[in-house]
Amino acid sequence: MKYSCGFHNHIVACTLGVSPQERAHVQNIAVDLRYSYDITAVLATSSLTDGIDYTQVAEYVEEVLQKEDFELLETACAIMVQKVCERFPPIQELFLRITKIEQSGFFAQIHWQGT
Repeated sequence: MKYSCGFHNHIVACTLGVSPQERAHVQNIAVDLRYSYDITAVLATSSLTDGIDYTQVAEYVEEVLQKEDFELLETACAIMVQKVCERFPPIQELFLRITKIEQSGFFAQIHWQGT
């Protein structure tokens, strides 16, 4: 059975942008992430240890965004999808949107489906 969960409007302070003005200071971005995976094992055991804890996913996304040095939103999205799927291999589908809050809501998004 496929199950979806995630988070919306998770605020992360990081350096992201091309222009010197953007890179001069840390800015807040909003991250929306939704993922799907098979929850058959979780239903059988009623244990989240057999699933994917969305709080761990949110913490990992924040850690990567704060550590990495991204210029483009598109690059940040693509690399985040790759890293999240590597870290949490049961994920079968992932939607990610990163929005620059301080810059009129500019955003990039990506929808990935595994094979």
